[in-house]
Amino acid sequence: MNAKNNVSLSAFSAKADLYNTSRIIVKKEMGHFKPEAILNGKISIDHETAAVKGISFEQLVLITQKPYITNGVFGLVSSGDSNSNRVGKFPISINNFFLFVNPVNPAIGFDVTLNFMNKEDKGFSAATRVRVIAKIDNSSSGLDMEFAGIAVDSISLKAQTTFFKLNGTICLKNNDPVYGSGFYGGIVLAFDKFIESPVSANVCFGKKDDYKYWFVNVAVPTKIPVGSGLSIYRLLGGLRYHMRQYKEDQLPSILYSSTASGFNYYPDNTAGVSFLAGVTLAPSANDKTLNGDVAFEISFNSNGGLSNVKLAGAVYSMISIKDRLTKPVTSIPVSATMVMNYDHSNNSFHSVLNALINTNGIKGAGQCVAHFDPEVKYICIGKPSSRFKVSLGNIASVQAYFMMGNQLESMPPVPSLVASLVGSTGLDNLRSQEQLATGKGFVFGASINTSAYKDFKITDAISAYGGFAMTIGFDMMLLDYGKNATCAGTTTKPGIDGWYTTGQVYTAMQGNVGVKGTIARQDFDITILSGSVAAVLYAQLPKPYYFQGEVGCQYDILSLIKGNFNFDFSLGNYCAVVN
Repeated sequence: MNAKNNVSLSAFSAKADLYNTSRIIVKKEMGHFKPEAILNGKISIDHETAAVKGISFEQLVLITQKPYITNGVFGLVSSGDSNSNRVGKFPISINNFFLFVNPVNPAIGFDVTLNFMNKEDKGFSAATRVRVIAKIDNSSSGLDMEFAGIAVDSISLKAQTTFFKLNGTICLKNNDPVYGSGFYGGIVLAFDKFIESPVSANVCFGKKDDYKYWFVNVAVPTKIPVGSGLSIYRLLGGLRYHMRQYKEDQLPSILYSSTASGFNYYPDNTAGVSFLAGVTLAPSANDKTLNGDVAFEISFNSNGGLSNVKLAGAVYSMISIKDRLTKPVTSIPVSATMVMNYDHSNNSFHSVLNALINTNGIKGAGQCVAHFDPEVKYICIGKPSSRFKVSLGNIASVQAYFMMGNQLESMPPVPSLVASLVGSTGLDNLRSQEQLATGKGFVFGASINTSAYKDFKITDAISAYGGFAMTIGFDMMLLDYGKNATCAGTTTKPGIDGWYTTGQVYTAMQGNVGVKGTIARQDFDITILSGSVAAVLYAQLPKPYYFQGEVGCQYDILSLIKGNFNFDFSLGNYCAVVN
């Protein structure tokens, strides 16, 4: 094969020069001829989105079966023109080349550094990856490869001088199914010698279908005394048009993030203009003791009518404003956030509070949700499936929940250890959903779990050990049956002024004691005693009180005496409430 110059590669919007070392091999396999091209040369990409000259390639293998392009090594040779390589209108420096093998959309990619400033302006860099993508169509008429487009990944910005540091990201979108065409940009600008917190800004401009959208968020550090020992440390502001936040019950992104991590809003042409204003507050003497954000946002629909009113805020303790904006969430010892949103269109109010404790000795988390609309009303401080949790080091953990309203989770089952010993998964049928839905009561529950393990030496070769784990908890329902309620067949009035509690109480404990060591070079581990005991009961309180339940037990002594037993019991007088 004779090498050719200026070969058009329309699939990659490029031109190629082939070297004499290129060759075509034709193999015969099972009666069929299978050609294979092994190409060496150089290629130049020239497109309005990107242009790169002097790309060398070796051992680029083309075959007539999937994946069609199987191998290739790329590099860069000097083109003699330092401004010939560009993305858009910006000159670039190329670092690495990649061949993306794909039977449908093969691509040539390269990592680049963009030069946004003059050569003499040092300390500024921008990096991204560019992919030139082809499209393969294997139709009945033959194999066809055409140009599919050029994709530019997120651009990372970084600058550092004696006076400031800049970090940022630019995300480009082109014919995206959610965002159409546009870009998202975010920067953080820090002046460490002058202000403690960074200036941050996030912007997005784009077009989808036949409408345009945009948003702008800005946070500016300051320190303005406002009295009572407090100061304003940041001024917050935002505008958006034809965009909605992905989750309206989350904090607006400008409150919690000083970096551009991605799109926090999505286009929606039914949304009109939204305005956000807020501040960051903290004690003037030390913002690490306690600091927080508060913001007010009002949104209009595309017709100019009121859509949403939102009040959002957060408080943080044991961390400075600068650290909690620039460090991972796991580094925040104590925090709480709240978002209250009124949806005027649907006449609904929704509020979410999240709390987090993450210290060396205590860890905990929980969520409180309140919702009111014409059909659904509830308040949940934790739920059976996601309770408020607090761990006190290695000593114990506490979990709890409280719910009221007409959309509540069912009573949870008892822990698996309790269920396995007493043969019951719980008393889910105890709740009166109808009375709970009318607001005549509420449900609540809690559990405590603790465990311990200890071993100690008897001799240098023998040690004894012992450990236990214990859980105790309850799930209760407190209802207002009314002052005229009585226990069936009696004149006894249940509870206090008609308020009567029913529910389940459970407990379980398991443990073992043993000895282990080495005698005559033989290892041994002997469990002397192990056992488990559990109980679950149905309870009515406070008067008349009634308990009915079951106790289960298993035991093993030196693997010689094993057994289990169960028994039922009841105590007090059962009350079937009637009005």
